[in-house]
Amino acid sequence: MANWMRPVGLKARLEGSTRLRFKLFGTAIALLFCIAFLGLCMELVQISAEADQIDKAWVANTRLLGETSDRLSELRLAQAYLVMSTDEGSHAVALRSSEAHRRVLGELRAQFLANELSRSLPGAGEAFASVGRYTEMVRQWESGAQSAPAFSSEFSGKTKDAYERADVAIDNLITNNAAAAHNDATRIRHSSRHLIAVVTTIGMLVLALNVWIMRRLDGALFSPLEAITRALGQLAANRHDVRMPAISHKDELGDLANAFQRFRRNADALEEAYTATKVAEEMAARLARHDALTGLPNRRYLSACIDNPSRHADEERGARYCLFVIDLDHFKPVNDLYGHAGGDLVLCTIADRLRELVGRDDVAARLGGDEFAVMARIENDAGGAGARQLAERIGDLIRMPIKIGHSEVEVGASIGVALSGRDGQDAESLLRAADAAMYRVKSRRCGGGYQFFEESMRDELRREAELEVDVRAAIGSQSIQPHYQPLVDLCSKHVYGFEILARWKRPTQGEVSPDVFIPVVERLGLMTTFTLSILKRACREAGNWPAHLSLALNISPCQLIDPLLPSQLLAVLGEESFDPNRLEIEITESALVGNLVTAKANIANFRRWGIRVSLDDFGTGYSSLHHLRELRFDKVKIDKSFVQTMLSDSESARIVDAILNLSSGLGLLALAEGIENEDIERALSKRGCAYGQGFLFGKAVAGDRVLALLSAEEGERRSSVSCLT
Repeated sequence: MANWMRPVGLKARLEGSTRLRFKLFGTAIALLFCIAFLGLCMELVQISAEADQIDKAWVANTRLLGETSDRLSELRLAQAYLVMSTDEGSHAVALRSSEAHRRVLGELRAQFLANELSRSLPGAGEAFASVGRYTEMVRQWESGAQSAPAFSSEFSGKTKDAYERADVAIDNLITNNAAAAHNDATRIRHSSRHLIAVVTTIGMLVLALNVWIMRRLDGALFSPLEAITRALGQLAANRHDVRMPAISHKDELGDLANAFQRFRRNADALEEAYTATKVAEEMAARLARHDALTGLPNRRYLSACIDNPSRHADEERGARYCLFVIDLDHFKPVNDLYGHAGGDLVLCTIADRLRELVGRDDVAARLGGDEFAVMARIENDAGGAGARQLAERIGDLIRMPIKIGHSEVEVGASIGVALSGRDGQDAESLLRAADAAMYRVKSRRCGGGYQFFEESMRDELRREAELEVDVRAAIGSQSIQPHYQPLVDLCSKHVYGFEILARWKRPTQGEVSPDVFIPVVERLGLMTTFTLSILKRACREAGNWPAHLSLALNISPCQLIDPLLPSQLLAVLGEESFDPNRLEIEITESALVGNLVTAKANIANFRRWGIRVSLDDFGTGYSSLHHLRELRFDKVKIDKSFVQTMLSDSESARIVDAILNLSSGLGLLALAEGIENEDIERALSKRGCAYGQGFLFGKAVAGDRVLALLSAEEGERRSSVSCLT
């Protein structure tokens, strides 16, 4: 039989054809590579999904656990208020606050345990069981204890133990949460390293095969394979910017190039997922322990450092630790003049200075707002000398000028100092003691400096808390009453209106000065509620007076920058059918330093509705001719400090003359405050002052005595007329 007629076997065909051998070999390699590639892609998809799940779950857990810890502390504080409550009002307020915190704790528990990943955390069930036991114990304690001794005993006994167990359990759960996030991130990191190792191995195999194949292929096939191998080697070396050159082949080489492009994109996705996981992990840990603006540790981190067992052990060996709570002085004017960007620059500069000041084992923290703290170990602190030196250094650093644009500003510091062991052992007691000492510094006339905590301050803290409770209750029950001081026309000697003044008789201590309770109202954020309530009652009482009598109402600086204030006041006038033309708003000069744009808009709205606007205490604040021109006041009130000394102090007399001349030139009316005798009245009338106010014409009286005061004033006027005739 002829050779061409013999059947040709596969082996013979492979031996006789290099092209066929290469095709079969290439086919086998391609199949293996595709299988490996599919496996790698599936691994990438799984890792990416796990990274997304970890990013969502652990960050959410961190927020929920942080809020749970904060609510536990606030529930404990509500217990303290309940123990300190002295009347039914404060008792009820504390109970409502406690109930709200318990409810929120229950909601947080449900949110946390709704996630299967959260429930799998070690200690999750026990931690929230501890929280539940504590909240239930608080509820039973509130409903069962009836006397103050019982409250105090339970407060410092069982409920304290339950609170500490719950707080420790939540802190442990926070630690477990962070550890779980770290473990998952580590697992993803190991998977990515394994994946890179596999990719590198595949690359090396392809490179070796390419060396063998290059000897047998022509130039048309060699160049594409060389380009693919080079690109794959670069990717294996973590070069993620590599790009595959264009290949026009429609065979396996083209498929390989396309597969490489898909593989490179998936590798980029893996890198992004890994980076996102690391960023989320670091961000969660930082947000839980650090201040976002300054980068300093926050109150939670500082408290953890104070309560660290190693510090207590260090103290037992003779070390001395001091806590400095620092509140910036004159910071608000910086914010007012330079805006929040300028204020943030000051805060960050102060933070950098404190960070450089403290030692390696010390902590500088931002507690919030313009308040900072330093926890420092003091060596050789005989008699507190070391703590005093450090307090002075802190004050000197803060007082150094800070450059904002082309200007320099200076802020001061009020520093409260508490000594660990003497003034408290845990974070809560030490921070409370240092705060009390700091507020003692703030209360001084000149402010600034430092103050060590003293035992007498504990009573002040208690009295301040009681005052806040009583003020809140007084506003709720409308116990703070409007009184009315006459405003007199100095030419006719007639009363043309009354200024509304707030008066409060505290149940336990009698009359309380407005200088004492008004700042508390502002601090509690109740100024608008209080003002609207006072105005409503004043309009109701003034409805029984002669229609020509007006009312003057003082507005605090914080209210003047509220764009809703004009509509709120107008709503009260409408409800009481009180003519807006009978109302006069009095604004202090300090109110104009804030948001001048909003203040100008509010004043324009007052005038549009017929409400007059006066500038109160003129000459004592920050007003300028620009303010008088732009804001279009109807009247200026000369401060009583100038009026009462104008007959004995030539400088005060010149100031009064200047204000009267200025108001006359601008077409403004002038009212003098603090007129207490006829000599001052005659001097003001001679100078052309139109209106007056003071004890000479009458003190502030309750609403039911206004008509009697008017009748007496009318009787005196008629008697004067009779004597003249």
